Amino acid sequence: MHIPNHLIHGLNESNRPFVVYRHDDGNFKCGYVLKSDEFIASITSLTELAEAAGMQIVESRHFPI
Repeated sequence: MHIPNHLIHGLNESNRPFVVYRHDDGNFKCGYVLKSDEFIASITSLTELAEAAGMQIVESRHFPI
């Protein structure tokens, strides 16, 4: 898959992880570089890790205004 450099702002200036979205045919759609305080995790993994550390996850729901 070819990712055009100009379509992910800051890709060439960063050594941080980045997220890539693809079309159904596998071609590049869009993406972005993760900020220093961002990460990717599943809710299941995050919950399991929090419980193992003795922390509790409290569910919060935000409704559109």
